[in-house]
Amino acid sequence: MDIRDIRRATEKLTGPDQPYEMVPETIDGVTFDVFRNAPANLRELFHSSLAHAERDFYVFRDHRSTFAQTWERAAEVANALLREGVQPGDRIAIAARNYPEWIFAFMGITSIGAVAVCMNAWWTSEELAYGLSDSGARLIFADGERLERLRPLAVLSDQALEIEGYGKIPPITDFIPTKLPILSTTFGIFLPKQGTPPEVIETLNRIWATKIPGNPKLKAYTLEKGALFTPAYAQAARDKVWPEIQADAWSFQAAGRAKVTPESLGIPKP
Repeated sequence: MDIRDIRRATEKLTGPDQPYEMVPETIDGVTFDVFRNAPANLRELFHSSLAHAERDFYVFRDHRSTFAQTWERAAEVANALLREGVQPGDRIAIAARNYPEWIFAFMGITSIGAVAVCMNAWWTSEELAYGLSDSGARLIFADGERLERLRPLAVLSDQALEIEGYGKIPPITDFIPTKLPILSTTFGIFLPKQGTPPEVIETLNRIWATKIPGNPKLKAYTLEKGALFTPAYAQAARDKVWPEIQADAWSFQAAGRAKVTPESLGIPKP
């Protein structure tokens, strides 16, 4: 075909009032030729496919799925993510072979404004772990083979973590002999050192000693979040949380965000 024929065809398809009409647009100070009628986002692109609702979208072995059926599955993924509190801009990873579910995941993730982190299905456990950490992925869609590779390697703690149906995950201190500052996200009630009535302290200590360790809701929450459940109170609780208080206080000081110096509050540099 003559190049002049191609140019004429292109001009006709991209001319005024055509489906692929192109117009100049300045983006970040640079002028580009863009499609006037391009979808504003991927959700609009996916939704436009419903013009072919009853036609086959893909064929996988002996299974066929129409555009409408694919849209419905993707919408289920999107709604599930929204129920999990996923927000636009959140990273959601996909680690799977080229199965239909990969399509549903990608469409569902991107249609709500989240970012799909598409991971190489050939990656090793360590590579997958790095990709999840480096991308800041909040959730992951994984097939069975990738899920097996994602079995936890170690817990960033000096204690093992027990997960129901899996067993114990060893602490990182089993593998790294160097003494590490083990910090954790803690929840607790802090009372002023001075001015708190002794009976209040005694009551709280008794609650923490008798009610908290066996609380089924707290145990279920930590199990769901993959967290350690190590309740403590009084001096033992202070000893556990003190390294984290030191680290936070001095990081604020280093960033210039501290109102007073940590030393003035009796917090020495770790």
